[in-house]
Amino acid sequence: MFVTRRRVIRGGLMLLTALAALSLVLAATASSRAATAHSADYRQQCPEPYPAQRDPSNPLDLPASPGADPLNGAQFYVPGPAKGSAAGAIAHVMGLNPKAMPVSESWPRFQSELARGSLSGRIAHNPGLAHEVAELSKIASQPEAQRLSIYSEGGGPGAIFGQAEKIFCSNMQADPGSIPIFN
Repeated sequence: MFVTRRRVIRGGLMLLTALAALSLVLAATASSRAATAHSADYRQQCPEPYPAQRDPSNPLDLPASPGADPLNGAQFYVPGPAKGSAAGAIAHVMGLNPKAMPVSESWPRFQSELARGSLSGRIAHNPGLAHEVAELSKIASQPEAQRLSIYSEGGGPGAIFGQAEKIFCSNMQADPGSIPIFN
């Protein structure tokens, strides 16, 4: 009973921390749109693709109104080899260094390179490699949560804002229209 209660309390504290961090990010983003001057730490670094006024019936600004389920029709962001675990494993078995690959590369772009790009020839000539890539691709094609915590980039409101903005900006550039999942 004590262990369960401790886990519930720890989970609640982690949720409150995440909500506090998210509220700081949202407040900083909203205040960056205001005409007042801010410190350089809170200035938005990437273009905002969404309208200033949101439609409450379509909060994610999806191409078609989602109806009762706000996630209906949403395309979730799937990270590429630099940030995605399975995509990174595919890059590794292909002889590439996932850490040296662009963070802005999404899974769909990397998958296209595997299917029709310069990497496709290597896969076509090696059945064992083709099987391994096919199996890992099943996992790599699934969305992965982007992690954000109070300790992101050293902690503090400016660091949390910077980490969240980096995730959003790189996601929007890598796969426009996709929705990130946060943890």
